[in-house]
Amino acid sequence: MLQEFIREHREHLLDRCRQLREARMVNGTDRRTDEGLSRFFDQLVETIDEEKRQQGQSDALSGSYSGIPSQYEIGKYAAFLGKTAQDLGFNVDDVIHSYGDVCRSITELALQKSQHIPVAEYRQLNRCLDNAIASAVAEFTFRRDVHQARLHGQEENKRLAALGSELRNQLGTATLAVAALRSRELTVEGTTGAILARSLHSLGRMIDDMLDYAEIKAAVPGLLDLISLTQFMDSFERTIEPAAQITGRQLRVTEIDPTLAVMGKPETLQAALAGLLQTAFQQAKPGDTVEIHVYAHGADVRIDIACPNRPVSLAEQEPALAVPSQLLAGMHGRLAIRDEPDSPYTLTLVLPRYALPS
Repeated sequence: MLQEFIREHREHLLDRCRQLREARMVNGTDRRTDEGLSRFFDQLVETIDEEKRQQGQSDALSGSYSGIPSQYEIGKYAAFLGKTAQDLGFNVDDVIHSYGDVCRSITELALQKSQHIPVAEYRQLNRCLDNAIASAVAEFTFRRDVHQARLHGQEENKRLAALGSELRNQLGTATLAVAALRSRELTVEGTTGAILARSLHSLGRMIDDMLDYAEIKAAVPGLLDLISLTQFMDSFERTIEPAAQITGRQLRVTEIDPTLAVMGKPETLQAALAGLLQTAFQQAKPGDTVEIHVYAHGADVRIDIACPNRPVSLAEQEPALAVPSQLLAGMHGRLAIRDEPDSPYTLTLVLPRYALPS
């Protein structure tokens, strides 16, 4: 049994992963990386145990075999590992190889101990590794892009500071030229007038550059347009829950990362989410619970509405999904439908991901 093998040799496997990582990484290692892999081993054991208890129902722990994005425990800790790797200055290869070390350490020790690993359990190991790598790389890439955008913003600030200094110099030159013209009763046709003309021309050119820059920046949304998903969903749940209880349905919103945010108008997001939730309630039976999961997946935020029952016909459902789809498109998002065997029928709002300033 793979889970018993991992339980028995857990510390040895972690030490072997650490040795492989230290031999490969120029920047050294970090205890947070060890914690991430340690948690992965624990979740792998939980996944295999859950598979045996519920006959294949372990997607909430390790994700689906198809790799379609969803919220699952291994993905959360893998995202933490991806963030840690970015913070420590590692590259994406280090993230991938860290999980490769897990597979290598298990297979090496299994060969040494002549431990047979059943095919089904090896498939579960591969599924956990595949989904963990996908989540870690997606988070690493997002954090790297945010870091590069922040560096770009710092460069822009330096550029604006230099431009402001140059404007001040040109304005000072023009002011002195005007003062000289007045005090000496000179004409603008002379040398002093030429200095004034050049200064005014330079000022005009720099102002044009600033206006062009302002037009570009106007297309970039500001912090005031950010929607905190923790606050939004808290308010949304309080608004919707009484109506759900009247119909005999239950609404459950799982824990949300407080740094997650999207860009746009709250009323637009509320209208789209309410429309999709109404569809889910119509499919549900009295006493059923509709769950909402909000999580990050790389550069996206995903809001999953997990329906306890599937629609009788997808064609009949399309008109009810048309308006929410249009609303999401206005927020540069889209609607996705996940309909897999052994998994809840899920309507997913996919929106560009933003992070609230810390």
